[in-house]
Amino acid sequence: MARNSGNPSAEGPTQGPIQGPGAAAESTPPTEGGLPAGVDRSAVEKAEALIASLHDDYVTWAREDVAALGLAVRRLEADPPNPAVAKADVFRIAHDLKGQGGSFGYDLITQVGNALCRFLEAIGDPPTPAQLAVIRLHVEAIQTVLDRQMQGDGGAAGADMVDGLNREIATVLE
Repeated sequence: MARNSGNPSAEGPTQGPIQGPGAAAESTPPTEGGLPAGVDRSAVEKAEALIASLHDDYVTWAREDVAALGLAVRRLEADPPNPAVAKADVFRIAHDLKGQGGSFGYDLITQVGNALCRFLEAIGDPPTPAQLAVIRLHVEAIQTVLDRQMQGDGGAAGADMVDGLNREIATVLE
């Protein structure tokens, strides 16, 4: 997948279905202390401390969600009587992973989960074998992020993962 420039150190977020954290978010102008007007700094600090204390729990929960995601994908692969419902189960779990990843320092899980959700929205029912393979690749990618404890964007390995997933998505959606 094409990058923003030939200089890796000058590159921005990877282009394609998987975008960097906050790629589509609008920013709120900061006020004094870097917080938007009306935000209580002590409340933010308490929330950040709570999230930090739940980090290890998050990894356990995410592993459970990835196992459930794998089961949901296997149900989808088994030619269910209602593939839309089976695909919705996969979407729901991927969406949960996407929503929680960045809060606990796993931005790459958020990126991959978001890409999986967008992919599921783009394909029909039932998914083709090639589409199912791309879905499985996303599940394996999330599992790899957890196994390797790839926090943040995962560095160079995370960028390679995102690029590979984007290539597979593009190939299947052509």
